[in-house]
Amino acid sequence: MQVQIVESLRAAILVIDRERLIRTTNPAADEILGVNARDVGSPVDETSLLRRFPALARAIADVAEGGDALTLEGERIAGFDEHLVDVLVTPFGDEVSAGGVRGVLVVADDVSDAIATKSRLIQTERLAAIGRMAAHVTHEVRNPLSSIGLNVDMLGDEIHEAGPEGKRLLESIQRELERLESITEEYLRLARLPEPSLTPQDLAEFLNDVAEFVRREMDAAGVELRLDLAAQLPAVAMDEPQFRQALLNLLRNAREAMPEGGVVKLEATRYDDGVRIQVHDEGPGIDEEERKHVFDMFYTTKERGTGLGLPLTQQIVIAHSGKIACKARHPHGTTFEIWLPDLDSLLARISSAPPPPTTKTTAWRVG
Repeated sequence: MQVQIVESLRAAILVIDRERLIRTTNPAADEILGVNARDVGSPVDETSLLRRFPALARAIADVAEGGDALTLEGERIAGFDEHLVDVLVTPFGDEVSAGGVRGVLVVADDVSDAIATKSRLIQTERLAAIGRMAAHVTHEVRNPLSSIGLNVDMLGDEIHEAGPEGKRLLESIQRELERLESITEEYLRLARLPEPSLTPQDLAEFLNDVAEFVRREMDAAGVELRLDLAAQLPAVAMDEPQFRQALLNLLRNAREAMPEGGVVKLEATRYDDGVRIQVHDEGPGIDEEERKHVFDMFYTTKERGTGLGLPLTQQIVIAHSGKIACKARHPHGTTFEIWLPDLDSLLARISSAPPPPTTKTTAWRVG
C-alpha cells in the first residue's frame, strides 16, 4: 500500500541513504528531477541531478551531516527551462553512519504553473492600476491638446506672410501635437482594453490575413515578410481584433528593428497542447538585460517610443490564456514567441476550472 501511495504522488520522492545511494524514486521524480527507477542503487553523485541543481546538492549535504530540514522555494533546475520547484530536504531514518552521516528524503513539487499564475495576476493588477491612472491623465490632457491644435491652425491662417521660418515653426508645433495626441490614444487603448470575446478561429487563415495586411508597409520599408505555417494547425479561441493588434505590434517592431531592410519571418507550429507563433527579425538584437524589461510599462529603447506597445501585447496574450517571451536569435536578431492553447485544451481547462470568485467572466461565443 505504501509503495502504491508513493508511486501515485504528484510530488517527486527521492530517498538517499547514508552511503549516498539512491534507494527510492517515484514516477514524478523522473518528470520533475530527471531521476528514475534505473538510478535506484546508484550513487546520487553519479547522476546529473546535483550538477544541474547545485542548491539541492548543498541542502542534501547539510541535512545528511546533521543539519535541520531545509526548504528551497521557486528554484530552477538546469535543463528545465520552464521548471520551477519547491523542495523539502529532511532526515530519513534513525541510522547514522560511523562518520555521522544519515539518510535524506527529498520531496519536490513542480510549482511552475502556480508561480506563473501568480505572476500573471500581479502583472494584470499592475496593468489595471496603471490603466486607470492613464485614463485619468489622458482625459485631463486631451482637451487642452485639442484647444492648442485648433489655435495653431488659426494662427497659421493669420500669418500668411510669416515667411519660411514661421511656417517651419508652426509645422514643428503641429507635428509634436499630433505625436502627443497619438500617445494619448495609446494610453486610452491600454486603459479601455475590454475582456476578450473569444470565438473559434482558423489560425492559418488568420495569420495569412494579417500577413497580407502588413505586407505592403513591409515592402515599403525594404523588408521581406516570409510566412511559414505548419500543416493542419489546430483551431484556437481568440478575440480577432485584439489578437490582430498584438501580432501587428510584434511585426511592426520587427520591421523597425531593421531600418536598412532584411527579412521578418512569421512562423506557426503545433506545440504542447497548443500552437507556437514566432516573429523573427534579423536586426541587431536585444541584449539580455534589456530583454528582462521589454514588457515593463514605459520601458523603451526607441528615441521616440512610448513603452506601451509590448505591455499591451502581453496583456492581450495573457487574456487569451497564452504566454509570450522575448528571445535572442542566432546569429543575430530577436524572436518574440507566443504560445496559445488550442481550442480543445482551452475548453477542457474552462470546463474543469472552479467557478470564479466574482461575476466578471470572459465573454465566450461559439460559432
